[in-house]
Amino acid sequence: MKAGRLERPREETGERNQDGRPRAASQEDIAHAEFRHDLPARAARRNPVGPRDRDGAKPPAAGGHGGLHRDAFRALCQSERRVLDVGAGVDRAVGGEHGGTYGKMRIGRVRAAARGPRHTDEPCIDRARGRLLVTRRTGRHMHLERSRCGFARKPRRPVRARDGPDGPEVSRVSPAPPRTQHPFYMYEAIREQPAAFAAVAARVAPAVSELAARLAACDRLYLVGIGTSYHAALAGEQLVRAFGGDLPVQAMHAFDFALYGPRLNGRDAVVTISHRGTKRYTRDALVRAREAGCLTAVITGDGPEDRARADVILQTVAQERTSAHTVSYAGAVAALGALASQIGAQRLGRPTLGPATLTTAVPDALRAALALEPDTALAARHFVSSPRVWLVGAGPGAIAAIEGALKILETSYTTAQGMSAEAILHGPFQATEPEDLFILIAQAGPGQVRVADVAAAVREIGAPFVVVDDGSATTLRDGAASWSVPPTPEPFTALTCAVPLQLFSYHLALARGTNPDGFRLEDPRFAKAHQRVTL
Repeated sequence: MKAGRLERPREETGERNQDGRPRAASQEDIAHAEFRHDLPARAARRNPVGPRDRDGAKPPAAGGHGGLHRDAFRALCQSERRVLDVGAGVDRAVGGEHGGTYGKMRIGRVRAAARGPRHTDEPCIDRARGRLLVTRRTGRHMHLERSRCGFARKPRRPVRARDGPDGPEVSRVSPAPPRTQHPFYMYEAIREQPAAFAAVAARVAPAVSELAARLAACDRLYLVGIGTSYHAALAGEQLVRAFGGDLPVQAMHAFDFALYGPRLNGRDAVVTISHRGTKRYTRDALVRAREAGCLTAVITGDGPEDRARADVILQTVAQERTSAHTVSYAGAVAALGALASQIGAQRLGRPTLGPATLTTAVPDALRAALALEPDTALAARHFVSSPRVWLVGAGPGAIAAIEGALKILETSYTTAQGMSAEAILHGPFQATEPEDLFILIAQAGPGQVRVADVAAAVREIGAPFVVVDDGSATTLRDGAASWSVPPTPEPFTALTCAVPLQLFSYHLALARGTNPDGFRLEDPRFAKAHQRVTL
C-alpha cells in the first residue's frame, strides 16, 4: 500500500486519547486506511457501524479505530454496481477505486444499506436523502443498481430474487417511477377492470376446463389467500357454492391454513390466490398442500411460471404498479367464476352459469360502476373529516365491505372497519358516533333485510350513511345517498359493489393529500417498520 493512499495521521484529524493527548495512528488504523480514505472521518465517527446497529439497536461507542467497526460489512466496488456483504468484516476494499461519485458517498447511506434489507427484495432506505433503494439479495450479497449521481436507483424491470421455498420469487417492488399526483397508478388499475375481467375469463378458459375436471372429483376444495387475495378467496367460496355443483369448499386465510390448517389428504384440492406470487404464508400453504399430496393450483398475476410449484397456474393480469390492488382482485374473481362454472358443469352434467355472465354481464356492470365516480368523489370530499368509516354488508356484500375498508386503510390511512350486518349489531355498533360515516352494501339477497335493520339503527343515532346496491334496496335509499350498480348473480356483487368503494377510497386519499400507491413507505418510520417483517 502506498503511503500517498493513506488518510491523514490522527494527530491531524484532532482525535485524542482519554488523557487529552493526540492519538497516534495504530497498525490497525493503517490497515483500514484504504477503506476509510474516501469516507469523511467526522462522518465515520458520527455514524459508527456495528452488528448491533444492523439489528436496529443503538451502535456501540466508537472504538480504537475511529468508530468503524471491523465486523460491520465489506464494500466491494465494481464498475456498474456495489456489492455489500452484510455478514463480513470491514477488512479492506477489494477492487475498484473510491474516487469520483463514490468518493462523495455518505457513510449514512452505507449504514442504511448494511442495516437492511433483512429478507429477499425488501426495500432499503437511503436515510441521507429519504429515497427508497430497490434491492435484491443473492446469498449473503445485496446488490444495488448504481445511478449517475446517486448511490442506487430502481431497476428498469422487476428484479428476480433468490429461490425461496416455493421457487424463484419476483420482486415486490414495482419498476415504474412513482407518481405524485392524479392520476395515480391505482386510478388506472380501477379503470381497467371491465376489460380485464372479460379478458381473464377468456384467457384462463382452456386451463380451467382441464383443472375443473380434476377438481370435480375431489372431496374438498380450499381457497387460500392473504389481504385482497383472501377477499377474492371469500368471493370464490360464494361462487363455488352457487355454481360449483355442491362441491364442499372453504376459504381460509393463508396464515391460518399454513400454521393451523385442517388435516389434508390426497383427495383434497388447494387453490392459492396471490397476485405477486411472493407472499410468505401463501407459499407455505402451497408447500403444505403439496406435501399432503393434494391437487394444487395457483391464481396469480403475470410473471415467470416457475414462481410457484403447483399442478396448474392460472395467470390473470399484469403486475399492478400500486400497493392498493384492484384490477388483480377483478382478475382473480374472473378466474374463480370461470372455475366455479366449469366445476358445476362437470359435477352436474349441465351448465350452472350462463356463458354471457362472464363475458358481458359482469363487465357491463363494472363499467356502470365506474360511471359512479363523480358521486363517489363528491362524497369523499364531503366526508373527508369523518373520524371513522364503517362498511357493512351481508353475504357477498360483506366481502365488498371488508375489501372496501382495506382500500381506505391502505390509501388514505383513515380508520375503517368492514364487517357483516350481524357482526356490527353484536357489540361494534356501541362504539360508533354520530360523526362517523356508514357505507351499507345492500344487494338483492337474503341478507338485505338485516342490512336494513342496521340502516334503521344508524338513523337513530343520527349518523350519515351511503347505500351501495344493485337497484333493489329502494327503501334503504330514502333520504340517503346511494350508489347503484346493475344487477348480477349475487356472488359477483362482491366485486361489482366493491368498485364504487375503490373509487371512494381513491378520492378520499386525494382529499386527504395521501399517495394511494405508496403503502405509506414515503414516511421513513413506516418504511423502517416495513423492513422489520416479511410479507
